[in-house]
Amino acid sequence: MWFTLKGVLLWTMHDYPGYAQVSGFQTSGYAACPTCGPALPVARSSHLSKQVYMSYSTFLPMDDPLRGTGAERNTTEPPIPLDMYWWEQRWRDVEEGHIPAERAGLKRWSILHRLPYWKDLMIQHLLDPMHIEANVTKSLIKRIFGKKDGKPARRACEEFGVHPEAWIQVSDGGIESLPPTPWILTTEERKICKKRISEIRFPTGFGSCLRKSFEKDGPKWPSALKSHNYHILLQYVLPICLQGLGTQYLRDAICDLSVLMRWVCSKTIRIAEIDEKELFAITTFSSSRKTNQVPFSTRIHA
Repeated sequence: MWFTLKGVLLWTMHDYPGYAQVSGFQTSGYAACPTCGPALPVARSSHLSKQVYMSYSTFLPMDDPLRGTGAERNTTEPPIPLDMYWWEQRWRDVEEGHIPAERAGLKRWSILHRLPYWKDLMIQHLLDPMHIEANVTKSLIKRIFGKKDGKPARRACEEFGVHPEAWIQVSDGGIESLPPTPWILTTEERKICKKRISEIRFPTGFGSCLRKSFEKDGPKWPSALKSHNYHILLQYVLPICLQGLGTQYLRDAICDLSVLMRWVCSKTIRIAEIDEKELFAITTFSSSRKTNQVPFSTRIHA
């Protein structure tokens, strides 16, 4: 007996760079958020030669104190989420030359849109949280271990008026110096952090390679770590091993980020918790920028 078998593509699953390749949307630069589109708060740093995203308070409730006070208060309302019909018209405008391609938010119109039902799906692409979490953790560790520190980063802080304690100081003789920053651990603190990780006794098969990677002496961070290692580090290890190291603001921010990622990666997520956790994420990044103490406040789009 013969019958017709039909298949339906419901969604795709990939990390964030893969999301850009499959969907055709931009995930960096201007209009890098498919939800916000051109309304994404973004600024170009001439010293870093890249775009930075810092206006997290835009996504907070209008009466939230983290929006600021007086003349510095952020009165911008959150962008309206965009749907596929809006992006379809956007791509037509790009093809007709009405909008510059580099600021369109689209690199190409995905072949998936040939499916008649694709634009009506509520969820088209699923993101792999572990690989995204690994990239965030790598960036965070490079910053607190001083690997991303330098004159361009300090000048970028001065360019945007954040982290004044990190601005380059010039002596009377014209010599520039980099003052210590509250988010970079000292050499001794880095050694202590690595030593604590190497002494942790993990369950069998859970993080044994972490101990081996951190057994070597010295302040440098090991390079041979996999995505799952960074997953364990952020969610369980760093909040413990950083106790007593760095500033209280830094430790609190990393603990909040750890709590957030544990919730994102949990097996069961209650619908009633989604709005609460979304606000918690925005508050975490907004408060980190307001205190001028945490390094990831200029890198992650809420």
